[in-house]
Amino acid sequence: MKVGFEGLARLVSRRLPPAGLIANLVEFPAVPKGQARFRMQVMANHTAENIRDAVGALKGAFAAGSEEFEWLESERDKLRVANG
Repeated sequence: MKVGFEGLARLVSRRLPPAGLIANLVEFPAVPKGQARFRMQVMANHTAENIRDAVGALKGAFAAGSEEFEWLESERDKLRVANG
């Protein structure tokens, strides 16, 4: 699953284990900067429901990580302005 920015990918990654998911974060230098992604595996005993649940958990983790990432970016921009 492609994520993009490494910072965002790390924020999403922190939310996956509590959601019951294990995913390998692949980031620079294994992939070009700005092209971070998760590597996940589906096993033969995973059901369609398991996959739907995993997709839902990924969407939730991505939404929460994106919200935090946007907040952190805005705070960083405020500091840049304040520090000239």
